Amino acid sequence: MNRGNRPGAPVVTKATNEPMDPMIKLTNLEKSYPTKPSPTFVLRQITLDVAEGEFLTVMGPSGAGKSTLLSILGLYDSAWEDQGREIMELFRKLNNDGTTIVQVTHNHDWAAYGRRIIKLQDGWMAK
Repeated sequence: MNRGNRPGAPVVTKATNEPMDPMIKLTNLEKSYPTKPSPTFVLRQITLDVAEGEFLTVMGPSGAGKSTLLSILGLYDSAWEDQGREIMELFRKLNNDGTTIVQVTHNHDWAAYGRRIIKLQDGWMAK
């Protein structure tokens, strides 16, 4: 899958060069923290489509918002809980259809969607 470097370009398949629905779609995503006198924005108007099977790199200097964006995509940000449940249901359906899913989370609700949970503690697999 390839979008090239053009924001807003449709997601296309390599084999047919036909547009396809994205697996992940962000439209004008913004994230801010309350500060005085006004909010401090850490993400502004992020619009992004990610196709199934795409190898996407998020790149930028320190402080650009990479970790914040990945936290939202990885459902680590509690403000996205409703969307998180929708995504977890999608993961459950994909897994039931035979897709391997490996998730990394600290959220017990998201972990409960898995069929097997391994816990790490201080670099060791906990018993």
